[in-house]
Amino acid sequence: MTKVHRRIRRTSEQMFPLVEKYESSGQLQKDFCEHHDISIGTFQYWLKKYREEYSGRSSSFQEITVLPKSDNSGHESRHILISTLSGMEIKIPLD
Repeated sequence: MTKVHRRIRRTSEQMFPLVEKYESSGQLQKDFCEHHDISIGTFQYWLKKYREEYSGRSSSFQEITVLPKSDNSGHESRHILISTLSGMEIKIPLD
């Protein structure tokens, strides 16, 4: 007997919270989709829609920290360090 898959129509109100959960999960898309019983194609569609909707807008605040930094000469300079959830870091010198 074959398994019949019903198409479930999802809304942005249902999918955007899942996309946000995925983006902070650190999981692979495949694993996340299997865990939440979503097809990879459906998930990628909603991921694209989410990113189009929120591109250029921050959906949450990011912490900005000013840290002292010593170079080899012992001179301290300050910089702003911006770290994203994906692990990317941006350092902006203040001196």
